[in-house]
Amino acid sequence: NGHFTSLNSGALTATTITGSSTLAIDTDVLKVDVANDRVGVKQGTPLATLQMKSIGFEYISGSGALSSSSATNVVIFNKTQFRSAKIMVELVNSTDSRYEAHEVLLTHTGSAASVTTYGSVRSDTSIAAVTIGADINSNDVRLTLTAPSSQNGDTYAHKIGWQAFAI
Repeated sequence: NGHFTSLNSGALTATTITGSSTLAIDTDVLKVDVANDRVGVKQGTPLATLQMKSIGFEYISGSGALSSSSATNVVIFNKTQFRSAKIMVELVNSTDSRYEAHEVLLTHTGSAASVTTYGSVRSDTSIAAVTIGADINSNDVRLTLTAPSSQNGDTYAHKIGWQAFAI
């Protein structure tokens, strides 16, 4: 159920398409999945907020106290849908106003996950960085965030953006 605003005849021109259900333009060319808040370009069944062909893009945010003795887990994606990802992580220590950014590569076998952090920058290099790891719990591929011992219990906000190859 939808309608066009400012529709011209001939080579169809529309400035706005409004609707409340899934929109598909040609098979697997453009799909707007309203029920799951996803858009697929050259992908009829998008598995992420934005998916172009076989590459999904997603954004995750949250906050909470990080521990130096046990990791905080952030679900990245379902292991049956995506395999390898490039991830950008921004961490804000709101307790001490310290900032970190990391680029991470992640892949998994279905039963184990591996990461490497290859690009990092911190606003305060006198303090150790948050340790980033990965694991799999059920079908969830997760990043694990562990605070340095000097920052144990500090509140961190995280913003995570990723792009990953669909299986």
